[in-house]
Amino acid sequence: MPQILVGGAIIGGLAVDLALGTDRPDALFTVIGGPIVVLAVLTILWCARMMREHDTPFQATRAATALVTDGPYVHSRNPIYVSYVALVFGLGLVLGSWTVTLLAPLVGVALHFLSVLPEERRLQQTFGEKYDEWAAETPRWLFR
Repeated sequence: MPQILVGGAIIGGLAVDLALGTDRPDALFTVIGGPIVVLAVLTILWCARMMREHDTPFQATRAATALVTDGPYVHSRNPIYVSYVALVFGLGLVLGSWTVTLLAPLVGVALHFLSVLPEERRLQQTFGEKYDEWAAETPRWLFR
């Protein structure tokens, strides 16, 4: 589901830009967006590696078998979703699409309600006090 939302925002935003004939922004935006995209992809890969090391599924649709609290999960309880939002934002800049760029915050809000909150409930039910302690110390997104 989260990947469909991210892909839909990118493809939908580009389609709107194409239909409206939106001009590309300055090349500087591409230079700024590139590192954001690279950082987002590298963080997603790091998260996948951490989950594999803890022998828990990467797919949000499968039940977690371990609570991963190290690596990028020290800084955020949802580094994959943070990375998805950054990816949409960065790709919007790289592709010169104001629509895609402006959809990034909406992707974040949608992910929050459609993925983050349900996952948090499942993790709390599965891991109880261990999850509660980690959640109290670690921001949901990046900042409290």
